Amino acid sequence: MCLWPDLQFSERRCCSRGEGVQAKDERDDGLMIGVIVSGGNVDVTYLKRRLILLGANIVYGVDKGLEALDEANVVPNWILGDFDSCRPETLEKFKGMGVPVLTYPAEKDMTDTHLAIEKAIEDGVKRLYIFGWNGSRMDHTMGSILIAEKYLKDIHIVFIDPNNRIFVTSNGAVIEKGDYKYVSLLPLSDKVTGVTAKGFKYPLDRQDLSRTDSYGISNELESEIGHVFFDKGVLCIVQSKD
Repeated sequence: MCLWPDLQFSERRCCSRGEGVQAKDERDDGLMIGVIVSGGNVDVTYLKRRLILLGANIVYGVDKGLEALDEANVVPNWILGDFDSCRPETLEKFKGMGVPVLTYPAEKDMTDTHLAIEKAIEDGVKRLYIFGWNGSRMDHTMGSILIAEKYLKDIHIVFIDPNNRIFVTSNGAVIEKGDYKYVSLLPLSDKVTGVTAKGFKYPLDRQDLSRTDSYGISNELESEIGHVFFDKGVLCIVQSKD
């Protein structure tokens, strides 16, 4: 399946990686990279640029996310969802191109994005970038981020848009500043113990963070690379800019 006429997604990454890739986990280390485009807010220009920088092996179009892919002139490798929000003509267009489709009932026990994450794991993806993860439905936004904790041993999931880059970790992280001003450390477990943050405006030295406190919000990197370590717990790391 093709990304524009001269670019193609396949088992080998063939998109140009370009210059200025900001995040450590976007470097080429041989891991299979996947992209999900879901039905939330998608900046199409940003999506096109990031797809080239990420060098994705495989792209999943999820329900209304197909409309963003269509606008970006991107043909995904897989289409899936219950298709309760995608325009029928958009779905039929991609079907006519021979894109394989996984159709699910509207009444089910998992969201379309959750199903796409499980499909990516089944396909061997190790780093997964999700676009269209946020919108007017905060239940879907929060639910998708919380789902990432379930698959920490299987896959590294990054939720990304022009202003945010979010991931969940139980092992700490190396964070590149890029063009993000803020870094927030948000516990998903009741407590994250022994948190050390180096390279930050407000460094931490074996600080315990609580899920019911706002202590870890709106830190800033003073160097180009920051390091976060901790003893125990699950941490959601949010890089953001205004």
